Amino acid sequence: MKIHLMTNLDKPHALECSLKLAELLQAAGCTISVMEQEQTALQIKHALVYNQRDDCVKDCDIVIAVGGDGTIIHAAKHALDYDKLILGVNAGHLGFLAQAEPEKMPEMVSRIISANYEVEPRFVLSVQIAGGKRSFTGYALNDAVVAKGFACSLIDLALYCDEKYLDRFRADGVIFATPTGSTAYSMSAGGPIVDPLLDAILMTPICPHQLTTRPLIFSASKSLSVRSTQPEEQQLFLSLDGGIPIPLESNEYVTIHKAPRAARFISFGEREFFEVFSEKIVQKR
Repeated sequence: MKIHLMTNLDKPHALECSLKLAELLQAAGCTISVMEQEQTALQIKHALVYNQRDDCVKDCDIVIAVGGDGTIIHAAKHALDYDKLILGVNAGHLGFLAQAEPEKMPEMVSRIISANYEVEPRFVLSVQIAGGKRSFTGYALNDAVVAKGFACSLIDLALYCDEKYLDRFRADGVIFATPTGSTAYSMSAGGPIVDPLLDAILMTPICPHQLTTRPLIFSASKSLSVRSTQPEEQQLFLSLDGGIPIPLESNEYVTIHKAPRAARFISFGEREFFEVFSEKIVQKR
């Protein structure tokens, strides 16, 4: 079995966990692959070293991400491209997406080797920039945010569902989230908490200026789009999973729908979603 190990190199705890995990996996007969910079930091014996991340992922059976939620999301997007299984090991602050804690790594490795796990598909958003000359498609495991960059002013947005006008509102921006992302930025903006196994698209306005503007939940079969009602005056930006904002031209708008493929997470089925939610978010207050 080939395991690609992705590690957050900025977290000392993640480095320690990855080294221990590599030893356990190799002792169980697995082959470990890493990127050059990861091997420089980890110095894993007998590891396969690659120059390109895509080559690592394409040539493995399972991608294991060691770090926080950001690391797991980054790894999941690479795994999605090649339909690989993804497992998150928490070495961060919250690790809400992680299915394993560092102290349970020996048990985790044993279950991976014996295929004693479940595969949990997670809904992914496909996000396009339309209306202009360029062709752009990106994917979001957590959320796609349309806002006005760093400007501290309201923007006027129009929302469409299946190409039919739905609503117009003023806000700092809007979040389109997956059920997985319902516990991230969308929750902070007042959106609902949704079981990640549901297929749904959440729309959460950011600080809306009308009392009647509220979060909405759409069927995953719907296609949504949002655009500025004053494109000549208000430049919008698109950010996927907290990534670098992409500026939109005045004639461009954003469309959101269900991606054709789901991210496939390894789950050990030990705890229900709301149990984890209570432990990691509610009880940490």
